[in-house]
Amino acid sequence: MQTQTNGTARDRALHRKTVTPPVDIYESADEILVVADIPGVSPDHVQVYFEGDTLKIEAQRTDRGDVTYERAFRVTALVDVAGVTADAKNGTVVVHLPKATQSKRRRIPIRT
Repeated sequence: MQTQTNGTARDRALHRKTVTPPVDIYESADEILVVADIPGVSPDHVQVYFEGDTLKIEAQRTDRGDVTYERAFRVTALVDVAGVTADAKNGTVVVHLPKATQSKRRRIPIRT
């Protein structure tokens, strides 16, 4: 096995593939819902990060060579970071981003 200057084994580097998974995004008054299709990936190999204003989904599939799924989004609404949840089942990752109270739509009464 030949090693490159960056420490990556050449034969593994040639077989590694990064894929951008298809994603659907839905928004309601209370939350943003992100649904990513990541077929063949065990929930144990999925990572979801929310930092600053960026949501990042990463997953690793090793049963058919090294396949890495990566997708990142900038979220413009204020998010209640403590309430963010993610579920993975049957190759689908669902991320719930609840909106912070400040970013929810509120009707302002008009005084007369």
